[in-house]
Parts: sequence; structure tokens; C-alpha cells
Amino acid sequence: MATLDSTRLGNIELSPHLRLRGLLDWPQVQFDAKRTIDGLYLYEASPAMQGGRPLTLDGSGAHFTVGQLRAILNLQAQGQPVELVHHVGSFRVLITNITSPDLWIDYADYSDDDFVSASVEMVEVLA
Repeated sequence: MATLDSTRLGNIELSPHLRLRGLLDWPQVQFDAKRTIDGLYLYEASPAMQGGRPLTLDGSGAHFTVGQLRAILNLQAQGQPVELVHHVGSFRVLITNITSPDLWIDYADYSDDDFVSASVEMVEVLA
């Protein structure tokens, strides 16, 4: 199996060392069961599962640059799904959150080339 030399989120090239979390520990379908008056069970898709599969690009170990995080923040602000290409597959995702323990809010003198650890949280959406 060939591996990618980078990961891509929308038009942003990222490190190939980013881990993609959420593929194996999420059930494809979850149902709520309700008992009817007759004693039979009625199964419905759980409302919590209708939002899509949560995925996380884990860049702990300083695999993001500040410039990449700013570009990802701009993608998030657009509110449109983008393509995520990772060596485990391709996904259509909506970016929901970006967290970085390395970035301090009271210190804003970061260069776009500074490397930081971060996580990008997304929700997989259907085409």
C-alpha cells in the first residue's frame, strides 16, 4: 500500500505524521429502542448520531505550523465541508474546532513558520 507524503485538508498541505482519530471507535449506526403499548420494540435512529462521525486530526508533537492553523481557521469560518485526504482514506468533513495547548492567548507574536501541537476536530458529512 502506498502512503501519502502529506495530509491535505481542503487546499492546505499538512504533515504526513498527523494521526486521524475516530475511525474505529465510532458505531456506524446507533438506535434508540422504545417499547410500544403492545410490548413490541420500535427502533429509531438515535438523534445524537445524525450529526455524522466525529474525526480528529491529532498533531501532538508539533506537527502543525501556526500558518496552517490560521488557514484551517479560515476554512472553518467559511462553514463549508472540505475534503480531508489522509493515508487511511478520503473524507468530506466540516471543521468544528481547533485546539492547541501550545498557543497562549496573551502572547500573539507567533510567526507563521512556528511549529505547534494542535488538534483539529471535524464531523464527517455525506456528499
